[in-house]
Parts: sequence; C-alpha cells; structure tokens
Amino acid sequence: MKVLIVDDHELFRSGLRLLLKELASDVEFFDTGSVDRLDDLGAGNVDLVLLDYHLPCIGGSAAIARIQDSFPTAAVVVLSGDDRPDLIRSVLDGGASGFIPKHSSKELLVQALRLVLAGGIYLPPEALVEQDPATEELRGFTCVSISDSIETALASLSLRQRETTLLAVRGATNRVIANELNISEGTVKAHLSTAYKTLGVKSRTEALLMLAGLEGTDDTNVQ
Repeated sequence: MKVLIVDDHELFRSGLRLLLKELASDVEFFDTGSVDRLDDLGAGNVDLVLLDYHLPCIGGSAAIARIQDSFPTAAVVVLSGDDRPDLIRSVLDGGASGFIPKHSSKELLVQALRLVLAGGIYLPPEALVEQDPATEELRGFTCVSISDSIETALASLSLRQRETTLLAVRGATNRVIANELNISEGTVKAHLSTAYKTLGVKSRTEALLMLAGLEGTDDTNVQ
C-alpha cells in the first residue's frame, strides 16, 4: 500500500510515518511539502493521501483538486488544526474521504484511516456542530434519519442516479464515478444534481449524513 503525506512541516511528516507503520505491514511512504511537484515523486498509483489543508501557495480546495487530478483513485484525507464545522463539511463536499483534526490521538487516527481504506468516510464530531453567524453560538447539526419519505425518494431515482449518488457519498470523485459507470463527467453531475434535489439536500455531505441515517451528534463514523 502506498501512502502520500503532503504537509509543509517536515517534522510532522516524519511523525506521521512513524505513527502509521501499524496501518499495514507493506506501507510505502512518500512525502512532500507542497502539491506543486506531485508528478516528480515517482509514486505511481497511490492508495491514500494525507493532506494538510492550509498549505502555502496552493492549499485548501485547490490542493484537494490537484491531488485528485494526479491520483484520481486515491482516498484523500485532510488533516488540519483548523476544525471549523463549515470547513470540514466543505472538505467532504470537495471529494475528500475524511477529515481528521490534528489534535486527534494516534488510536483515532489509525482507526479513521482504516475506515477510509475500507471504503468508508470518516467524520469527526466537530463536523456535526455548526455556528449560528447571528449569535456566534454553536449548536448540534441535526441529521435527518432514514424515513419512509427518504426511501420513497430513493426509489424514485433511476438505477444510474442511485449508483452515482452512492458512489459519491462513499468518496468517489466525479472522474472515478464516470470511469466506474462508463458515463461522462457531465452525466455524473446531472445525476447528482437530480438526486440531491429529490432527496432534499444541497451537497454531497448532506446526502452522506442523510443516507447514513445519522441523528444527533454522537455518531462520527460513516460507511
């Protein structure tokens, strides 16, 4: 298994390599301080990318997009000390398979990455809290659980729309979905747009939370 670590702090990259040796017996690590020279790493196909969100020069959603262009089949997990709920959800909407706060324990880090490598998506508790800009108060992010109405909405989707939506909420990028289903990326976007409207959600993350059947703020792991 190949793991790429993208973080501008060399000490942090070295620490991650030590922490993640138990992730698998055959882990091969690559690391870099930026996303500018990914093609020069000689990593080939990468299974997992651990990405610092606030990189110099190219960071944030642009860095995620660059990673996805270079390694379209890799699971991307963002690690950051900035764990604002809106940022976490925007990261997942951008196609990442998880967000792990940098204050997390080693045990949680390994558990979360194993979940992602198994095809799931990791959501920290912080993702289920949102801030009211009017009052600056934090409140629980209430998720709609699976109900008869949602089952009916899912049943009204075409087979391709359901397949596209399920792949999206499992972390697949539009390009990977298009290749998997042998359709164009434009068709993928159209299917997702229709599915989101039918389900009454506005984004991939809202669809993920709904289809996972989450309710309240205690559940953090989604498959």
